[in-house]
Amino acid sequence: MAKYFIKLENNTYEPLGTPGHGFNGWVPLSQAYGTVPNKGSDGWVIDEQLALATGQNASDLPNLVTRDINNAADVNRDKSTGFYAMSGHVDTTGHRTGPRWYIRSTLNDPAKYPLTLSLQTFVTKILFSNSTSTPTAIGVEYMTGSDLYSASPRHKNTTRPAAQQAFARREVIVSGGAFNSPQLLKLSGIGPAAELAKFKIPLVKDLPGVGENMADNYEGSILSLANRDLVDTAGQVVLFLNTGKTSNRNIYAFCGSFSFEGFWPGYPTDYGAGEYECALVLMNPKSQAGYVRLKSADPLDTPDINFRFFEKNGDEDLQELLDAMKIIRSGLQKVKGDLAPFNELHPCPGVGQNCTDEAQKEFIKTQAYSHHPTSSCAIGADDDPMAVLDSKFRVRGVKNLRVVDASAFPVVPGAFPVLPTMMLSEKASEDILNDAKVAA
Repeated sequence: MAKYFIKLENNTYEPLGTPGHGFNGWVPLSQAYGTVPNKGSDGWVIDEQLALATGQNASDLPNLVTRDINNAADVNRDKSTGFYAMSGHVDTTGHRTGPRWYIRSTLNDPAKYPLTLSLQTFVTKILFSNSTSTPTAIGVEYMTGSDLYSASPRHKNTTRPAAQQAFARREVIVSGGAFNSPQLLKLSGIGPAAELAKFKIPLVKDLPGVGENMADNYEGSILSLANRDLVDTAGQVVLFLNTGKTSNRNIYAFCGSFSFEGFWPGYPTDYGAGEYECALVLMNPKSQAGYVRLKSADPLDTPDINFRFFEKNGDEDLQELLDAMKIIRSGLQKVKGDLAPFNELHPCPGVGQNCTDEAQKEFIKTQAYSHHPTSSCAIGADDDPMAVLDSKFRVRGVKNLRVVDASAFPVVPGAFPVLPTMMLSEKASEDILNDAKVAA
């Protein structure tokens, strides 16, 4: 997949032509989140102890915290641990970029690409031909109007707009995400036969994997208050860890003077200028048992979404997160000067940290949060009964229908699936164009 990363990247921080990077793609990537801490500054003092706690050469801190996190030419990258510069899909001013920017640029391109963008348009069903032996997608049914979907807080149960139809000359591509792609397939008759029968949805293709196999990164944090206000922390830095449970690194942490504990109205809680957090992401979690199931045959209803966190191999995942927090805590406890001692807020409150492993695991389990769902329409092999898609994103058992979004990943792709999803879309584009050439 590295070639798709190079194709889409517009790197802004490495010299032009650096191996493992692209410089002409549509996604600007930069290191706009942080800088090298000044020697002796608060950021330096903390990073120095975290470096020692993770077996790094603390005297080489300026080089460690600027290491390139996205070098596709580094064959050992997935085994490398320690500090890295935080790179993101942002421009050099720190503004996020992505598909929205790409779509707007395409619409504004003087080449006049034949792209139509329909806002306030809600697809309710995929249409299939009645004249083919194999079900063949020919278009979609949709409604137009604002806040039609009941997930919107502005949704109102008013008169529904009349259904309209749009037809495809070649194929239908669904990109509804890990929640809405499986919902749309099911509403259109593709999914577990028993579930569709329950809602009297005519069966087009029995695919038991639609809406199953959903997973996500577990995310948590170790949050503390320094003994005084923090100044000059130089922004955020990445810390990759291997807690010894896997051959590859298994924890992605980003650390700095911030508070990020999850998602709720009004988040985040501001604990003042002394707050210091390492937010942790468990890469490649062992649990992959979530689901997206229908609550009704009404396309405007939200589905039943349940990640079933920690229900499968949960203790193994919890132990990996706890081990990472212990490593970070050991570094913070060795910080010298008037920054110390750090008063931990969670998962083990206080200065002395006298919590049991069980208590900390319970906190992690109840407070773990998520916002990177994947794998609910997973790619799989021909002999996999739960496979929804083939390797070219085609929905199995039907024609002219693909799903191209994060639901296609068979497993969670690392720590932050935004860039992998963009890479996946590049591969899908290549597959679609190549298939079009063959058909022509």
